[in-house]
Amino acid sequence: MEASGASEREPFSVQPKIKVLDAVDVLVEQLGHHSNPWQLAATLRHGNGNPDAQLLGSTAVPFKKGFANFLDLAIDKMGSGYTLDFAIIHPNSSTLVVDSSVEISITKREYYTVVASTPSLAYVDEEFDVMVELKDVLTDGFPQGLADKGYVWKASAITHPLMPSDYRGSLDGTLEVTFDLTTAQAHLQDLTIDVKGYLYIIQFHVYTIPSSDYDFTVNSDGFDVKVRGQIAHSGDSKTFTIRFDEDYSTVARDNEELLKINFLNKVSPMYPYATFSNVVISEGSILITFDVQGDIVSTQNQMLEDLSNGMITLSFNGYTLSADNYLQVDGKEVKVWKSTALFAPWLIAVIVIIAILMLLITASVVYWLFILKKKNKISESETVALHDHNEKQAMSLESMASLHSSHSSESLGFDPSPIMADDEALSLKKRQDLDEVRMDSPISLRKTMNTPRRTPEVAVTPLPPGFTEGQHEKIIEDRQQMNLMAKNDEDRTFIKLAVLNVNLVGTILDLRQDISANLEGSKWKDKFYLMKETLTDIPENEEDKLTVSEIYSSGRVLIRWESVQGQSRFCVCGLKGRIVCVKCNRQYYCSLHCQVRHWQRHQTVCKVNTTTN
Repeated sequence: MEASGASEREPFSVQPKIKVLDAVDVLVEQLGHHSNPWQLAATLRHGNGNPDAQLLGSTAVPFKKGFANFLDLAIDKMGSGYTLDFAIIHPNSSTLVVDSSVEISITKREYYTVVASTPSLAYVDEEFDVMVELKDVLTDGFPQGLADKGYVWKASAITHPLMPSDYRGSLDGTLEVTFDLTTAQAHLQDLTIDVKGYLYIIQFHVYTIPSSDYDFTVNSDGFDVKVRGQIAHSGDSKTFTIRFDEDYSTVARDNEELLKINFLNKVSPMYPYATFSNVVISEGSILITFDVQGDIVSTQNQMLEDLSNGMITLSFNGYTLSADNYLQVDGKEVKVWKSTALFAPWLIAVIVIIAILMLLITASVVYWLFILKKKNKISESETVALHDHNEKQAMSLESMASLHSSHSSESLGFDPSPIMADDEALSLKKRQDLDEVRMDSPISLRKTMNTPRRTPEVAVTPLPPGFTEGQHEKIIEDRQQMNLMAKNDEDRTFIKLAVLNVNLVGTILDLRQDISANLEGSKWKDKFYLMKETLTDIPENEEDKLTVSEIYSSGRVLIRWESVQGQSRFCVCGLKGRIVCVKCNRQYYCSLHCQVRHWQRHQTVCKVNTTTN
């Protein structure tokens, strides 16, 4: 059996195996006495290989039952054209001739590099040490025979090239050293960095001289560089989220850790009164979430201004990323600050003074209309001369009729006109701007817990002196604007349909009538059910017993359309569906545009529904 398949100093994967045959090709099992068998030796013929190469292992073996088996032969230097020659060395008198092996090629021994030690924390302009080690791929340990290979091993250090150049500082000290081949280590002892920053990564280039047979790079773990003596920020922390409108797969995927470092070293120095930590990169487009500790209010205000002015940018992996005008703090979106730097201070003062004067004038008019006018009416009624009972009664009825007329003519503040006549009235931008609320956490729909049931206020007409009957009472409505939200059963969201002027002290049945009047004439004519903020239906037989203030406190009225066999007949924008998804046959859309925009969210549900079908 021929020897084959090996790298330097590695035993052949197939070891030589020699057998002895007689003249008729029958195995000769007995060669010498069992206590003193014949011996076979192997020697290396270099051929075109390295002339300094040596044959390693047990080069002489005894014959057993006609076979001489070598177990651990190896060649210590790479090359091609090596040949193994075999000869009987015991007994010396043997004239038996043994064939040589075929030519053998030996590949180079594989190694890899690890960073054995890096600092967990370094300080600006203070020295720190880093250790790099060579390891054997086959043994995962100390590499044998490095000195015999005739190479000089070098290691050079730089800061990682993907870190932002304007915040990574300068890496100084002895940046290139030679490996100690007795320990297979390279020790860089006097490195310094002159600028503070987060998660510095040092990249090491390991190579050989004069040959380039070995050439690879390895990165250290990240470590922070701080200014010694600088007081750390303390106090409560809040979680901020900003957004970059870029393709996540192209820019960030598989580079999330490097993008974290880039963000921290670019953005954090812009806000010296806070510390950033716990950075998380996620999709949608590229979302960067991080904790802020320190002066949170000043940091938030400054960041809002920077986002408004397009000041937060990153240069990463060949791309320039600009943050959108979008900021979340603890999961709630904060409106982007608008700079007033374009206005002179004196102009701002004038605007404020004018606004105050307008408020005072408005308050005076309201006071005159509602307070003085009411007092005058009461005063007039008290000074009327009353002659007899019939005149009193007529006067009372006249005043009652007048008051009733005035109350009847009061505007309810509710426009019963339809929301929109047809689908075309809903422009593309308006479709995109429709409010959408997730259903996964019902309590997220609520600002507070349920408010107590409100007791309606009653308006009572005053009677002239001496009158005891004919008093008129009217319940005073308490109306407030609330969003009408319709549930989409397919993707568990609510769609904003309209803004209602709701009577908070009215019953749920009154609210149903308001909704029906508001939807009259539109394409939303299907039967609907009113829902509580816990996302359960309100029983129809209880609608005349419950008040609006008992059920809703979030500023939203929730309804769901009557479904047919679990299918949503409405588009995600709230309009009547005209086309249906051909895969799941459940979700309807008003147009192809809405279907395309909704596909990224719908595809997961679509797969589940398709499997179920």
